Amino acid sequence: MKIKLIASTPNPEKIVYLAARQSRYADGVGDIPKKEITDQKVKDLIKKLLEWGHFGPFEHPHFTFVLSEVSRAFTHQLVRHRMATYDQQSLRYVNKSGRNLETAFPQKISSQNKKAIEEFNRQSITLYEKLVKDGVPAEDARFVLPIGTKTAIVMTMNARSMMHFLKLRLDKSAQWEIREGAKEILKIMKKEMPTTFGWFAKNWEKLKLTP
Repeated sequence: MKIKLIASTPNPEKIVYLAARQSRYADGVGDIPKKEITDQKVKDLIKKLLEWGHFGPFEHPHFTFVLSEVSRAFTHQLVRHRMATYDQQSLRYVNKSGRNLETAFPQKISSQNKKAIEEFNRQSITLYEKLVKDGVPAEDARFVLPIGTKTAIVMTMNARSMMHFLKLRLDKSAQWEIREGAKEILKIMKKEMPTTFGWFAKNWEKLKLTP
């Protein structure tokens, strides 16, 4: 699994601060004096917003990730989070034949069963490559590939939706692969929005389902 942040809103916590200030600011927050936008003021207001459960301003910063070398089982779960935008590698157009197709494996599996899955995957990939060679369109040949086939997906999500996603997928009841992905994303978000996701990392288990 590889997870990389490729784009993000500049100064995301400052954006949250300004958005939150707008509701009670007489003029446009674009004209707030710089002396009112200190690091400490931003941190203090963000902590208050989180403690109050006022998550609306966190919808303004956006983050775009590339998640690669994940299984299609992973992405089937990921795209259930509808407050996000996705673009996934398409097996209609990407011909995987001859590209050393890789598959992910379950964590809790015996060595004997892993060998059985490896053999199943090998046969599936061999059949896929035969179908493509015989002129079957890739979009039809893909039907025989296992759900563990590795893929890549681009995801854009705002900070509020990210908290909701992480709340669900960090939970011990979440499937192991997407839980590992959530852990990696949280590490990145703590660097991008240290006050917000530093607080979240300590308090997510106490949050209501929909922050």
